[in-house]
Amino acid sequence: MAEKKGFFVRLNDEEISAVSIIANYRGETREKATRAAFKLLAKETFADEIKSGQDFPMQKLPCEIRLSDVLKILGVRG
Repeated sequence: MAEKKGFFVRLNDEEISAVSIIANYRGETREKATRAAFKLLAKETFADEIKSGQDFPMQKLPCEIRLSDVLKILGVRG
C-alpha cells in the first residue's frame, strides 16, 4: 500500500459541518467522503473525454501523467 500523506483545505465552520453531515449520512469518515467527492468531480469534469475515450497529458514534467492515470487513481475507470 502506498504511503498516505495529507493536505489541508481551509473551510469555515459551516462547510466543515456540511462535510461531516454528508459523511455521517453516508456512514463514512470525512476522508472517504472527500475522496468520493473528488471521484465524482473527475467524472463530471471529464465526462466528454471519458465518453469519447480521449486521453491526454495532464502533466509533462518531471514525468508524464495522463488523464487515464488520474482517472485510474481516483477509481473512475480501470
